[in-house]
Amino acid sequence: MAAGSLLAVGGVLHDNKPVALERALLRAGCTNMKYIGLSGSGYDLDLLIARGGVISEIFVPVVTFDDIGFAPAYRWAVEEQIITAHMVDVATVMAGYFAGASGVPFHPVTAIRGSDVTRHNPLVSEVTWRDGERIPVVAAITPDVALIHAQEADRRGNAMIYGSTAEAERLIARSARRVIISCDRLVPTSHFEKDPMATTIPGMYVNAVCHLPFGAHPTGSPAEYGPDVAFLRGYWKMVESARRAKDRAPIMKHLDKFVDGCRTHDDYLALIGGDTIARLCMGDENAR
Repeated sequence: MAAGSLLAVGGVLHDNKPVALERALLRAGCTNMKYIGLSGSGYDLDLLIARGGVISEIFVPVVTFDDIGFAPAYRWAVEEQIITAHMVDVATVMAGYFAGASGVPFHPVTAIRGSDVTRHNPLVSEVTWRDGERIPVVAAITPDVALIHAQEADRRGNAMIYGSTAEAERLIARSARRVIISCDRLVPTSHFEKDPMATTIPGMYVNAVCHLPFGAHPTGSPAEYGPDVAFLRGYWKMVESARRAKDRAPIMKHLDKFVDGCRTHDDYLALIGGDTIARLCMGDENAR
């Protein structure tokens, strides 16, 4: 990806995040990207920020580790003014994707009228309707690249996504210039032909499919495996301690071990361990 590219990432918080693809971005040395998500991000975005120089701007309504705490690398980067975190909300982000998917320049969002969102959200502007009424609108979002994790996909790019974000991820795929999908299971096309209406993302929108079992780890993949809460807590404690001490050494050690030290996805899975993966598949979020 070229510097300055707009990267759209599917999933929400610690579910259905294409983390294996994002680790590949880090290994590829991508820099100065703009990140836009859905309703919220957590570990995946925090990891990109932790590298330093990878993310320059963020368009995400919330970045958090949920009940674990604030996203530590994100917080550190914002406090030090290393990245620009734009004030956006779910309604405007989704309206932007809808406009991008529909091939129109903008989409109206009247629900935000009268709020501070119209003054501080860089995605929002106003147009004058024919009766003189001023209407808030969101410019079309057309990401340069979209990364999406699916539970099932075939070699033609057809993908099936379980969970609450499926419809939103379809919009991302339709609005993006290039779409890369990781999947837990690579299935024959006949699997989709049996029930075409169940297909979340048709292959016509997809540029590449990567068969990466457990590719969302340490986030969860609905109906497949839960988030690795023990891993997430360990990462959070490490980065939060580094933030308070203003010492990046522990972060670099984590990146060396879990990103740069894993040349392939199989290397990463071996590092996580088969026992841990098996327990996550059985619903044990504290598998370690």
